[in-house]
Amino acid sequence: MIAEHIGALLVERGVLGELGVDAFVNFQPAEPAALVTLYDAPAPVAPESSAYAIDQVGLQVLVRNRDDRAAMELAWQIHREIVGYAGTPATGAPYVTGVSIQTSPASIGRGEHGAAEWSAYYVVRFTSSGDAHRA
Repeated sequence: MIAEHIGALLVERGVLGELGVDAFVNFQPAEPAALVTLYDAPAPVAPESSAYAIDQVGLQVLVRNRDDRAAMELAWQIHREIVGYAGTPATGAPYVTGVSIQTSPASIGRGEHGAAEWSAYYVVRFTSSGDAHRA
């Protein structure tokens, strides 16, 4: 859910090319060799989430490229773009109150296709809507 909205934000800002072409959400195809995948992931529940319409989820960013330096540079560009972000990243998206760092971009080696892979993990906090019992 939030991965798609953050992906749209990164496309709008010119950091990523096009979702479904060289940027993907929640799955990573074998091709192209150079791509970014954004995954919705778990995150610790904020204590106030039980009573207030505030949720937080994890966001994993994986950058793959045959050129290790290009993968590293894009991973850090994405990092600089989203850390501390607050706002509505895309039409229909919830209001994001903040993006915090869980792990900074780091190399996780080469994948099965020989391309360099860099990964980073974030926690995205946002307002929830439509809750039956949370204010």
